[in-house]
Order: sequence, then structure tokens, then C-alpha cells
Amino acid sequence: MPVFEEGAGLYRIPVFTPFDTPETNVYVFRGDRTGLVDTGIRHPKTRDDLLCGLRTLGIERADVDLIVVTHAHVDHHGLAGDFAGSDVLVGRRDLDRVREFSKSVRADLEDVHGLLEPWGVPASLAGSLDDLFGVFLGMAGSVPDAVGVDGTAVLGGLGPDLQVIELPGHTEGLIGLFRAADGLLISSDHLLSDITPNPGLYISEGGKARSGLPDYVRSLATVRDLPVRRALPGHGPSFGDVPSRIDAILAHHEIRLEDVRAAAGRGRTIFEISARMFPGLGADHSYLALREVYGHVEILLEQGRLVRRKEGPVEIVEAA
Repeated sequence: MPVFEEGAGLYRIPVFTPFDTPETNVYVFRGDRTGLVDTGIRHPKTRDDLLCGLRTLGIERADVDLIVVTHAHVDHHGLAGDFAGSDVLVGRRDLDRVREFSKSVRADLEDVHGLLEPWGVPASLAGSLDDLFGVFLGMAGSVPDAVGVDGTAVLGGLGPDLQVIELPGHTEGLIGLFRAADGLLISSDHLLSDITPNPGLYISEGGKARSGLPDYVRSLATVRDLPVRRALPGHGPSFGDVPSRIDAILAHHEIRLEDVRAAAGRGRTIFEISARMFPGLGADHSYLALREVYGHVEILLEQGRLVRRKEGPVEIVEAA
């Protein structure tokens, strides 16, 4: 397994992921302490990739005494429980999802089922989502002793100080780590070199859904305000010229807003818009497409470029 040096005492180990993305990046810090940022999914090949990469650096599993989880997605925290005795830090808004993983997956499925009828999703897809979420349950474990952190935290002992940066959007509690000493930002899935992350879906206790897309756009401004020399993403190679990448992402979302508005036409459901824009997807990608469309619909409604009406339990949106 190749290991890439990204900065002084900072290394990147790409590890296997079964998802349709580049390999997940695990970052290794070597200072007074040895720390990992993310771990990859709970899968034998991922574990082998990670341990092989660590051995290349002369690190055994027992040497790792800190793990930072950038966000509560299984391809990033799945193996966090493998490192007994390590402290585990998670963004405070994602903490419960890592502490009680199985419970959170089941709660997510229940919440998603509550959205399927308003979104006009056919029952056949609902059954496929049950299977999909069942697979997720085997991809990570709970880490009950994990501790939450926020943007006030500075992590020491891993070389130059690391400032925790809150970057909600892809998940509600996603965090990055900024090393001011050399301008390196571990951007996780918030900022990737070639793809844009799927927006998160937040569900309140009352069952009301809110897209993470507006948060995501605001978080891009947070990154733009930092003197970042190079971004170290959750997938794929590191890259520079971060402002240009942010501009490209914002332009992409402006085009997507127009596409969603056009697809809504004189009145369609979230599912109909999604099927029109992303035809022929399987259950896993259909769910992501629904979230993508929903996020852009919410922004268009707020801007007054779409209007919403109800036909029984189903919500219809149309161009204003």
C-alpha cells in the first residue's frame, strides 16, 4: 500500500472503499503523539491497507493514541473502534452517530421512510432502501467513548498545532483540521479535487427534514477565508489553488439549481425530478440523487424560484 508524505510529520494512506469514489484517505500525524485522521470502512481489505501503510511508517496498531473522525460516514469512521486505548474525537454534531452507530442508522431509515411518500417515491424503492441501510450496519461499529469537539478546539502533540474547523453540509458535524504553520487543510469530503459531495439530510426531532446544502455553501466561505496553501481531501490526491476549486463548486451548484428548476417544470415531485435528472440509478444512488435534488429544491423555494403545493400527502414543486 503506497504512503504519501503530505507535509512535515504528515502522511496519507489511501485505503479501500467499496463505494463509487476514490479510495478513502487516512492521514497519519507523527509528533509527540501518533494520530490518525479517519480510518476507512470496516472491511478486511480496508483494514489490511491501513495496517500495511502504518507498518510502512514503522507504526503498529498499539502505537496510535488519537483518532480524529472528520464526519460520521462509514467510509471514514468504520474502523475507529479497532484501535483500543486510543482517544477518539468527532465533530460535536456527529458525535451521537459515532457513539451509537447502529441506533443512528435505524433512526435514519425511519426518518427516510417518513419522507418517501411526500417525495413521491414508489414503494419498490422503499424496500430497496431497507436492504441498503441493512448493509450499512455491517460497515462500522459504535465508539461509545468518543468525545465531541468544535471550532474552539486546538489539537497539540501531533506536530504544529491543528485548529478544528467546523464545516457542516456533507454531514451536520463535519470538521476539518487547519495547520497554520504550513497552510495545510485536511478538508475531508467538504472539499474534493474532482467531485462535489452529496449534501447531508438533517432530520429534527419533529420529523422535519432540512438539507445540508445551504450549510455547505456557507462552509465554502469559511474555507475561502483561511490562508490554505494545500487541501488534503477525504478521497483523491491533495491539491492547491483552493479558491479556484471553490469557485468551480459554486458554479456547479448554480448550474444544478437551473437544471432542477427546469426539471420541475409545471409541477413534479422530488422523485420525478430526480428520475428525470438521474435516470436508471440503483437504490443506493437513487437515495443520493433524491438528497441532491431536495437540497437544490429547498434553495430554490427559499429564493422564490420554485413554489410548493400539496396533492394529498404528496408535495409538488413547480417553477414560479
